[in-house]
This record gives sequence, C-alpha cells and structure tokens, in this order.
Amino acid sequence: MRISSRPLLRALNLAHSLTSHPLFKPLHLGTRYFYISIFTPGFQWFLRQSIKEPLLQLACRHSVLSKSGFNTFSSDIDYSIILPEEVPAHQQALLVSFYHKVSKYLVFIGELELYTFSEWELKQSLENTYADTFNLIRQIRKIVWQELAWKSATSDYHRSKAINSLQRLLVSFESKTQAREKDNLTQIGTSLEKQLYFLFKASLTEFSLQDPLQLTGYSDYLGCWLTNTHQITSSTITLSTRSLILFASLLPDGHKIFPTLQGELEHFRKNLQVQSTYVAILVQELILVHSVIRTTSKADEDVLHWVELLHTILKRYDSPYHIPPLVI
Repeated sequence: MRISSRPLLRALNLAHSLTSHPLFKPLHLGTRYFYISIFTPGFQWFLRQSIKEPLLQLACRHSVLSKSGFNTFSSDIDYSIILPEEVPAHQQALLVSFYHKVSKYLVFIGELELYTFSEWELKQSLENTYADTFNLIRQIRKIVWQELAWKSATSDYHRSKAINSLQRLLVSFESKTQAREKDNLTQIGTSLEKQLYFLFKASLTEFSLQDPLQLTGYSDYLGCWLTNTHQITSSTITLSTRSLILFASLLPDGHKIFPTLQGELEHFRKNLQVQSTYVAILVQELILVHSVIRTTSKADEDVLHWVELLHTILKRYDSPYHIPPLVI
C-alpha cells in the first residue's frame, strides 16, 4: 500500500487502531469478501484485456487469504498473475506496467508476482508437499524484512504495519516478547529448534556431531547470522550444532554460510528427506527469482549468476523437476 499523504496516513493509522477490536471483525470480513469475490474477478478481466490474453489468471496472496490477520485499513492485496508459457516477454512487461499504473490509484493493490502456468503448478505442488518447512523459512525472512520496514518507516502508519506483522510472526514462533525494531530473531531459536526436530526427527537421529564445534556464518538468503555459540549481532539465530548444520544444509546458500563444512552439509543431504526438501527449496527459489526478474526488470549480473548457480546445483542432485529457462 503506497500512500504519501501524511494526513491520510494518520487517519488510516487511527482507523486501524480503532477497528482492531473483535467487534469490528464483520467489517474486515466484509472487506475481505469484496476484495476476493468481487474486485479480484473484475481486475482479472481488465488485466486480460490489457494484453488480450483470455487465459490470464489472477490469484490473491498473503493477509487477504487469512481471516485472522486482515484489517480493512492496513491490509492490501498482494497478487500473483499466472500466464501461458507462450506469452512473450514484451507483453509481460506491458502487463506489469499496467498493473503498477492501476495500483497508484487503487492503493489497496499490493505487490505483484508473475509466473507461467507450469511454474505456478509446480510452485503450488511444492508448497503443499513441503508446507511446514517452506513456511518456517518464509517466516524468518519476513522477520528480517519487517525489521527493515520498521527501520525505514516514515510514518506511524507504516511503523504500525511493521510492528503488527512482527508481533504475529513472533507469536508463530511461540515467543511472548513484544516486537522490537531489532533483535527479534534472537527470540526464535528455541522454537525453531523444536520445529526442526519435529519435521526432521527421523533424519536427525542418523547424525552425530561433536558439540564443541563453534560455528557462526551469515546467510544472504535469510538476511541474518546463524550460530551455535554467543549471539554476535542483533540479527542472529542460535541453534544446537546438529540443528544448525541441518538448517544450513536446507538453505540455497548453505555452501557460503559454512564454507569449511561442505562435507558435513553433503553428509546431511545424503538423507532422502533432507535432500528432497533441499531440492524443493532450490526449485522454489528459482521460480521466485524468475518472478522477481519479470516484475522488476532486475536481471543484473548478480541475479543471473544466482539463477545459473541454482540450475547447476539442481543438476548435481538430479532434480526431478523441470523448469523452462527464463526468457528475458
């Protein structure tokens, strides 16, 4: 939701605060129904007309799909657009431009993702199969993003949105602490440890490591530090040695987090459950990067190198998933 008028921002912030009481739940459910059942089909029709593509699909994402987290005055609608493979890149660019023009006037229209039919089908299948692990990683990344949003907020409205989002994320990690501008990741280690054990307990029993290993590494993918020792910065997650290496073995940039532990990471990935989850996370990241390139035109050298690296790693593990190369 991109709004610049300070009086309007103050009004929205006040409206959000006043309508947070459960008495206003019918209002939020009604707005949510309007967005999903009335506005979205109409907007889909306009998007189809903009590029003359009758098969275009428009899907809602995030808070609008959640009955509990939606607020009429602070929640927007993030969308995914799904297109046939044969729609050329220049038409995709026209579609993205039209979407952003409309969103300047309809401020409740949020961020855009753009996929082909085959990417969307695969993405949905992976999210259904690996829902818990995907959600775990997504929540950690969202904590990092919301801390940045809080830090860069220029109004009480945007600051409140970041705080409310962080608070919901902390609750999902069983933390009873209040959301803060930083240091939130230091509160989730115990819960993350338990969730990793719950998801991979059968696999974890196969591995034995010496706890005296002292490990600290930074994940660009997550945007934070991982360690089994002291917390060296405010953006740090602390785990036991075994859980730490397991977690790193699942991340796309695990090879960079602990470059001296390639043998240990590969040892973990020999486990079928760990390897299949790792490959699914790589594929999911590749699909998301494709979307980012289409919707932001960010195809610089670093991004293209990352796409190439993901393809290379997937070939190494003989991935069963086929992702057509991105046409820019």
